[in-house]
Amino acid sequence: MQRTKLEIIDYFQEFIFGFIYNDINKCIKATANYIVTLALLSYTEYLGALIGGHIGLPKKGGLSFTKALSYFPEQCRDINSSLGIEYKDEKGKVKTANGIYKIFRCGVVHEYFIKGPLTKIINNPGGYVDNNRIGIEIEVLPNGDPLYQISSKRLIFRTNEYFRDFKAATDRIYKELLTAFDLDLKKALKKYPSRNSELLEDSDLNSLLLKGFYHSLDMYTSRRMMLELEPKASNVAIKPTFKWPPLSGATSYDFELTTDPIFATITEGTVNTVLTYLVWDSSLEYKTIYHWRVRAISANGVSPWVTSFFTTLVKLHHRHRVSYD
Repeated sequence: MQRTKLEIIDYFQEFIFGFIYNDINKCIKATANYIVTLALLSYTEYLGALIGGHIGLPKKGGLSFTKALSYFPEQCRDINSSLGIEYKDEKGKVKTANGIYKIFRCGVVHEYFIKGPLTKIINNPGGYVDNNRIGIEIEVLPNGDPLYQISSKRLIFRTNEYFRDFKAATDRIYKELLTAFDLDLKKALKKYPSRNSELLEDSDLNSLLLKGFYHSLDMYTSRRMMLELEPKASNVAIKPTFKWPPLSGATSYDFELTTDPIFATITEGTVNTVLTYLVWDSSLEYKTIYHWRVRAISANGVSPWVTSFFTTLVKLHHRHRVSYD
């Protein structure tokens, strides 16, 4: 599949620098302490998945989170490697957890609290950032502190400082992706002088960062494509028009329609088209569930199938009124 530098720029500018940053800023200003903490920790995992090629893959959360943390300040990475706590679960059983992912991210996402006997979230709605602090802190309590009887330390999450470090990490990743693209393109043009000067093929990618990003972009695009498939509802006409969004680098699309949910038998037909829509001319059965799927074809192979289903409308029976005079 062909890759462009513009794909990197558009994705970061629209989705990360646009949607994600605006989302977090609004939560900070609204003093939505829990929501902004949840967003920052979840987006950290997402950022690692994006560059690691893990988007959409199960059981990769910890790996993705650690990948993103490698771009955070050294103090944050040191805390991540050394932090460990004991806590009691909902049944009172003593458990242990280690690292920022398990204690902060998993605690907030799954248990609505940072794991640990003493925790605190500090959020400044005015946006003030203390440049002498980082987003994750361990506060050692003095022996005379009333809270010392509960724990000798308190875990603190500072939303403003963490967001600062998150943005710095994102900026660094963005610049590394653009630099890696330029380097791989330079090597490709040296090897193939007649090649288009703005495009890379998958076989040209040497940077692991680029490979991870474009793999994640493919998964993201496939998921977006799934959300935008039409039709995907009930009471669909028996001669429907199927639509899907275009995929970058695609030269055509394979389409299949069947009543078989596992597509072992294609009961209605298979079509290859260069368009991103298909008008089904023959009439389908009334009140029937149909399954359909589409995949993109490019010079480098095929994309995964994206599947949907719908139910056709019920046939109306007209009653003739008879009058007796």
